[in-house]
Amino acid sequence: MKLHGFEIQWKYDRDNACLHQDISLEMLLKLVKVFGQVIYYSLSAPSSVGVDIEAEQRFERCNLCFIELEKVKRHLPDLSRKGGSIAKSAQELNLVLQEVSCG
Repeated sequence: MKLHGFEIQWKYDRDNACLHQDISLEMLLKLVKVFGQVIYYSLSAPSSVGVDIEAEQRFERCNLCFIELEKVKRHLPDLSRKGGSIAKSAQELNLVLQEVSCG
């Protein structure tokens, strides 16, 4: 009887983890679609002449976002092999990341 309960809990935990991954990928996809070009443009923009505190802060924020997106990008191939909606979201996120980094 306890084994059966364990199996149900394991399935719930696994399904719950998949749901979290799916929602996270969808959220990242939306964020990258909206802010991706800003992030990549800010990093590639020429430095301004003189002291521009706001530009420096914007660069730092965009650089942090870029670093985290690169970490996510490294996990996308594994997520793409999972199948289902997670794989679809991972593939779409990968495409959008490629588009914004090139264009």
